[in-house]
Amino acid sequence: MAPVLRIGSRPSRLALAQAELIRHKLAALAPSVTIEIVPIRTSGDRMATAALAQVGGKGLFVKELEQALVAGRIDLAVHSMKDLPARLAPGFRIAAVPERADPRDVLLARAGVTLTALPRGARLGTSSARRRFEALRLRPDLEVVALRGNVDTRLARLAAGDFDAIILAMAGLTRLGRGEGDAAAGGVALAPLDARDFVPSGGQGALCIEASVGRPVAGSAELEAAVAALDDPRAHLETAAERAFLAALGASCVSPVGVFARLDGVTLGMRALVFSLDGARNMIDEISDTVADGTPATARERAAALGARLAARMLAGDARELIGAAGVGAAAGGVGTSRAAPAARSDSSPSRPLHGRNIVTTRAREAGDSFAAGLRALSAEVIEFPTIEIVAPDGYTAIDAALGRLASFDWVVFTSPTGVERMLERMRTRGDDPRALLGAKLGAIGPVTAARLTEHALTVAALPSEYRAEAIVEAIGVERIRGARILIPRAQVAREVLPEMLIAAGAREVVVAPVYKTVKPANAPVERVREMAKAGTIDLVAFTSSSTVTNFCEMVGATIARGLKTAVIGPITAETARAAGLQVVAQPTEYTVPALIAAIHNYFVSSAK
Repeated sequence: MAPVLRIGSRPSRLALAQAELIRHKLAALAPSVTIEIVPIRTSGDRMATAALAQVGGKGLFVKELEQALVAGRIDLAVHSMKDLPARLAPGFRIAAVPERADPRDVLLARAGVTLTALPRGARLGTSSARRRFEALRLRPDLEVVALRGNVDTRLARLAAGDFDAIILAMAGLTRLGRGEGDAAAGGVALAPLDARDFVPSGGQGALCIEASVGRPVAGSAELEAAVAALDDPRAHLETAAERAFLAALGASCVSPVGVFARLDGVTLGMRALVFSLDGARNMIDEISDTVADGTPATARERAAALGARLAARMLAGDARELIGAAGVGAAAGGVGTSRAAPAARSDSSPSRPLHGRNIVTTRAREAGDSFAAGLRALSAEVIEFPTIEIVAPDGYTAIDAALGRLASFDWVVFTSPTGVERMLERMRTRGDDPRALLGAKLGAIGPVTAARLTEHALTVAALPSEYRAEAIVEAIGVERIRGARILIPRAQVAREVLPEMLIAAGAREVVVAPVYKTVKPANAPVERVREMAKAGTIDLVAFTSSSTVTNFCEMVGATIARGLKTAVIGPITAETARAAGLQVVAQPTEYTVPALIAAIHNYFVSSAK
C-alpha cells in the first residue's frame, strides 16, 4: 500500500487553497505518496463573527491543528504565518516556509480610487486594528467600520454598498485567484498600499508548514526531505526576523503592530510601526544589518537577533508604554465604528472592568514600574508591595573565576534581564570588556532577557519557545550541549533544574555563578496589605516569579494569604501559588508582563458578565 501523508488545514476556502498549493508541490517531489488534506475546524473558525482580541487571539487558529499533530491524525499543518503565535508551543517546529507571496495590504474600492482619493468621511471596512490605525494615521476623517468574515463575504459586502472601500491582504486574494482582472470584472479596483505606511503584520504573505519536534514527517526521511525542499531561505529568514521582533516586543494579539523585513543581497532591512491600543499614539523605527553571509541556519539566527534588537530599541523608547499601558484587551478590532482618537485614554472600554479594583503587585521596585503603570492605565487601584529586592550576592568568587577564563566557555546562558545587567556590571567593575562575551554563544530565557542582551549589541544564539529554564536545552540542541562548557550567571538562590538538565544532556562542565541575590525588602507596606487581606478588599495579587509568591506569604502570613485570588505569569509560579493555598484565576499563555496584564484584564471582563 502506498504511504499516506495527511496535511491539516482550516476549512476556509483560503486555507484549503493554501493547503492544496503545498499538496501539489509535495506530490511533485514524492509522487509515490498519497497526500490527503484533512480539514479541521478551529476555535477561531467557530468564532468567526467575534473580534480576534475578544476571543483569545491568534492561537485560536492553530490549537486544534496542533492537537491533531500530537494525536497523529495529521502529519503536517499548513498555516498562514501571520496566524501563528510569535512563539510556537513546545513540541512543534517550523518544518518549512515556502516562497512568500506579496506581503502588502491592498485597498479595494468600488469607485476604483486610491486611499488619498476616497471622499471625506468614506466608510472603510477592516477587521484589523493595525490596518484601522494605519488608515486613520493618513486619513483621520475616514469612518472605519469593523468587518469580519471570509474574503468572499467581505467582497460581497463591498459590492452591496456597505463600504466605500475595504482593506485585505494581497496574498490571500492572489491565492484565491482574485487578482486585478477578476476584481475589475466585478467593478472593483485594487490599489496595493505602500508597505512603509501600511507596515504589514509580521509573517503576512508567508505560509508555515508546521510539524512535530523529534520525529521526521510521517516517520519518513523521504517526506522530511521533500518538505525541507519547499523551504525558501529568504522567506524563512525574513519571517524569522519578524517573529523574533514580535516575541521580543512582548506584543499580544490585541497589540496593533506592523513589522516587515526585506532581504536585499546579504543585508536585511526591517521597519516596524507600533500603535497604542487606542490608536492615539504610534512609534516607527527601522534597522538594517548584514545577516545572510553564512549558512541558512546561521543567517536565520542573525536575522532573529536583528529583530530582537529592533524590539529592544523600541522598548527603550515609547513602545513599552504603547503596548502595555493603553487599554489592554480593549477589543481593538471589536469596536463597531471608530475615528481617529483625540487623545490617549486610560479607560479601555465603557465598562472599565478594572476601575476601582485593588490589585497588589509584588515585583522588585527596579522591575515593577511598567507593570504597575500598565494596570493603572486600565484604571486599577495598584498597591505596590515589592516582595523581593535585588542586591549583590554574598560573594563574587564564582563569577570572578569564570570571567577569568571566559574564553573557555562555549555557551553563556542568561535566565533573566537582571542576570544580564549584573553580569555586565561585574565585568565593568573588574575592568573586563563586555565584548569578550562575543567569543561564546549566548542563550536567553525569555524575550525580555534576549532584548536586554541585544541592547548591549550582544547576539542571542538560542532563545527557547517556552519561557522557562528547561526549554533552553531544546533551543540549544543536545548535539551542541554534548561536551560543551556552559556558564550560567544567575541569582544566588534559584531552581537547580537547568544545570542538572544540561549535565544530563552531556555538557562537559556547567558553572553556576551568582551575580545577584534576592532578599525581602525592609520597607514594604506589610501592615497595609495584611489589613486589606483580612478585610477582604484585595481583588487580586499579581506574581511574576515563585520567589515573589513565597516571600509574599512569609511577609503577610501564610494563613492570611491563603485563599487570595492571584494572577501568575507562568506554570511554575502557578504551582508555587497553589501549593501555598492561593487561588490562581488568571495566567497568560505567553510568560511576559504585557500578556499578564491582558490576562488580568480578561479575568475581570469575564467576572463582570
